[in-house]
Amino acid sequence: MLKKVFIGYYDAANLTTIVGMLFALVACFFAFEGDIRLAMVCLIIAGVADLFDGQVARKLKRTEDAKSFGVQLDSLVDVVSFGIAPVVIAFCSGETTPPALVAYALYLIAAVVRLAYFNAVTALGDRRFFQGLPVTYAALVVPIVFLLDMPPVHVAAFVALAVLFIVNVKIPKPRGVFYILFPLLAVVLIVAWCLL
Repeated sequence: MLKKVFIGYYDAANLTTIVGMLFALVACFFAFEGDIRLAMVCLIIAGVADLFDGQVARKLKRTEDAKSFGVQLDSLVDVVSFGIAPVVIAFCSGETTPPALVAYALYLIAAVVRLAYFNAVTALGDRRFFQGLPVTYAALVVPIVFLLDMPPVHVAAFVALAVLFIVNVKIPKPRGVFYILFPLLAVVLIVAWCLL
């Protein structure tokens, strides 16, 4: 029905992707207001949404156009959710030193390069592996690292993530038990941030 009125494909997978982006947007709003705790919680939820949108997509019967749209939408949302949102949260947490700003820039450049490469080269490749670390992992790594009150470690984490995004290594895609472990880790992290 939406397709008759608006451009785009509004299936369950794409709506899951969009909901994840809205959580990342709210994470930025919380960060701007100085509530880093709730910003991290929203970032983690955005990561969980991204984990499952692909699962949902694989269960749908979609045209080639709908599949291609889903790939592009997912990557554009990933730029917002796992490229920009972590940087906004880190910056709003008070880490604004020149080394931190350089780390954020490198991180965002690497995230965008990785996503562009994925769309152009690897999206239809070997479905068992990612090439380089998916940017979604920032939704777990950043909240874990920021539990430590150690700004130099935070800056180093952004640089390390940047390198891992674009290093030419194969990383196994999550499957099976990981779809239980990752959400459990997300719940543990949410509880940890809520208790701060």
